[in-house]
Amino acid sequence: MFTSSQRYEVFASVVETGNVSAAARVLGLPRPTVSRLLTALEAHLGVALVLRNTRRVTPTAAGQRLYQRVRPLLDEWRSVEEDVRSEAKDVRGAVRVSAIPLVCGALAPVTTRLLRRHANLSVEVVANVQLVDVRSGEYDAAIWAGELKNPELVTRTLSVGWVGLVASPEYLRRAGTPATVADLARHTLLRGHSASARPRVWWPLRSGGRFRVDGAFVTNDHALLQSAAVAGLGIALVPDFTCGDVLRDGRLVRVLPEVGQDASLRVVVARRALLPARVRVFVDAVFEHFAHNPLAG
Repeated sequence: MFTSSQRYEVFASVVETGNVSAAARVLGLPRPTVSRLLTALEAHLGVALVLRNTRRVTPTAAGQRLYQRVRPLLDEWRSVEEDVRSEAKDVRGAVRVSAIPLVCGALAPVTTRLLRRHANLSVEVVANVQLVDVRSGEYDAAIWAGELKNPELVTRTLSVGWVGLVASPEYLRRAGTPATVADLARHTLLRGHSASARPRVWWPLRSGGRFRVDGAFVTNDHALLQSAAVAGLGIALVPDFTCGDVLRDGRLVRVLPEVGQDASLRVVVARRALLPARVRVFVDAVFEHFAHNPLAG
């Protein structure tokens, strides 16, 4: 099945070569196919476009006028296709990425390797505590922790871990270690923001339920939330891939494992037929980096 643009390409080639056989050779098509497409275009337009004889094909007056209109359009169409193919292969231009603050530092080795490898590439990483809309075109990609169910987004999982309760040993010595969820009512709770950019009023249970929480300290910055917990201000709900170091060195310990849920760190892009090379190489590089340097701990 040939498209209208292909029929016009055949017509233009026949006019330019003056011969159906020559046009077929230029286009890499069988001669009967070229002749059939030319006849089909004439039938579609309801006018004769060429005059045929045994040696040469010449355009009619209508055919000449059509050729003069169509040739620039075909040239422009070919130029557009070449530009798109070039963009798909040539790694150049700016990549703008939104990332949750606590993983921005982990992107430094990724961007360093990319910029050394691709001289015509630039990368801008913007710290955001909320998920940006990568469909708007303001950002090419986002690195986000949490669930995503939008079919217009494409995600690749970088790290799989959990969101759970942590506290400093010093706080637990002073306030006691909670043994049940009900015990949390007697503790200082450090709250972050929910996906709706509002202070959390519910914490999840691994069983699938949830319970209401309150507390005088609230922040939308995971780094500040973690620092407050390390400083002994209270108990915080945090993802393990943002606090692996302080868990390993003992500055924070896990509390009440029944509170929390599984969590994934993802790189997010808008769903599109053709991902620009500059974005594709960034996504691949980030995925490869986290495969060898997992954050969860």
